[in-house]
Amino acid sequence: MVYDTIYAMQDQRDDAIVGVRSTARRFSNAPRRWLSLFAVLALIAWALAAPLGRLGLLYDAGLIVIALHFGWQIAFLKPHDQADCLAKFKANGQVGVLLTVAVILGHLG
Repeated sequence: MVYDTIYAMQDQRDDAIVGVRSTARRFSNAPRRWLSLFAVLALIAWALAAPLGRLGLLYDAGLIVIALHFGWQIAFLKPHDQADCLAKFKANGQVGVLLTVAVILGHLG
């Protein structure tokens, strides 16, 4: 939801004109609050998955890095700046890489 909502923020004006009901428009009054909620829920789900995957402490350290990445994105996001939203959207690709590395490290340590 973090990824999709930030992406949708680029098109809020156009979406309003044509009547698209995006998450960006739905949560436009408090985007940081909603993005924070979505990030926390993702992190909780990934933390709950750790015992199922028998992942060690290095996985938990990876989740902390992901939490910091989410925090950076949300804190510095400019919801009405298309270029900034695109940059933050593209930065979400790093979350996938970080999670993959965390899983690999979690199996090693």
